[in-house]
Amino acid sequence: MRHTIWGLATHGIINFTSAFGVSQTSLQMYMAVKKTKWNIRMVFGVTAFFMSLIGISCALAGLVMFANYKHCDPLSSGQIFSMGQLYPHYVTQLLKKLPGFSGLVVSGFFCASLSSLSATISAVTVMILQLIKSFRPSLVERESIVLSKTIALGVGGAAIAMILVTMNIGAGLFKTAYGIGAMLGIPTVGVFVMGLFMPIVTQKGAILGLLTGAGYGAWMGFGGLNNLPYVYRYPVSTNGCNATDSSMLSNLTLPVYDPDTWDPKSYYRTGIQVFYDLSYTWIGVTELAVTLVSSLIYSHVLAKGHDLPIRSKLLSPYFSKKCCFIPKSWQQRIDFSDTENERYKENGKDIETVTETERL
Repeated sequence: MRHTIWGLATHGIINFTSAFGVSQTSLQMYMAVKKTKWNIRMVFGVTAFFMSLIGISCALAGLVMFANYKHCDPLSSGQIFSMGQLYPHYVTQLLKKLPGFSGLVVSGFFCASLSSLSATISAVTVMILQLIKSFRPSLVERESIVLSKTIALGVGGAAIAMILVTMNIGAGLFKTAYGIGAMLGIPTVGVFVMGLFMPIVTQKGAILGLLTGAGYGAWMGFGGLNNLPYVYRYPVSTNGCNATDSSMLSNLTLPVYDPDTWDPKSYYRTGIQVFYDLSYTWIGVTELAVTLVSSLIYSHVLAKGHDLPIRSKLLSPYFSKKCCFIPKSWQQRIDFSDTENERYKENGKDIETVTETERL
């Protein structure tokens, strides 16, 4: 089954966590906000409200377009050649009697896409520039400016080249972008989860788990583009494309959806193609699981007895309480000294002058 309540819920949580929780683009925007509880709540509250509003609007727009083109499907009749053109086509037809309005709406699409693209290019440029500076700390400001502009130009060129590749693949821009985003974003969420809740994971284990998750995402994402599963579409009609008035449309019969005429088992595949039949709503969940499990395995295999403990400040506040549910092997990897230091300072004491009896 392609869509279920649990599938859509987990898919939404993981993907929105990737987009607004660990994305470099979002993090750079958060850093520009004054760090107060009110501002943080406002940022995430407003974001959640408008993203929900956009989602509801898209769903309603899809229902309206399906009802509007019930007698003449634009894709089947050859008026458009991609489902991505359906909404602009609908807007231009709806607003064709109002000069300039259809162009205003279409230009809004380009403005929104260019805004997201510029923010992404800036974020990627900053990351690459910081990586270069770590290898060459003597880089002066003038060289950094020239280098950043060169990197931004290269990233923009790569984005344009990706569009050309997408057109040749024939899977659609949205599906290709989703495959790339899942390949890079979901393993990053896994790394953040390890850093907050899994102190047993080592640095090498996290890096290898990230690469393993990205490899799995690339296999499922790009492999699925070449082995698209069969998705049932509701029957459409083109009988009303040549109708000149509404009276002719009233005499047309619409195709009826009959579940008994569709046998999903006839579309089942065998071999490795069975993996590509997995609903896209569960790919992110499995990719996150692959990242976490493989990181644990790598950390166990490559573990060393002299690995330095992790400061409790760098973990979730849950660990600072030394909860009894934390495994002992995990507790041994945590350094609670900074937490104890803060606790003693809050009581007006200096940890250096506290005796061992007071500690116990």
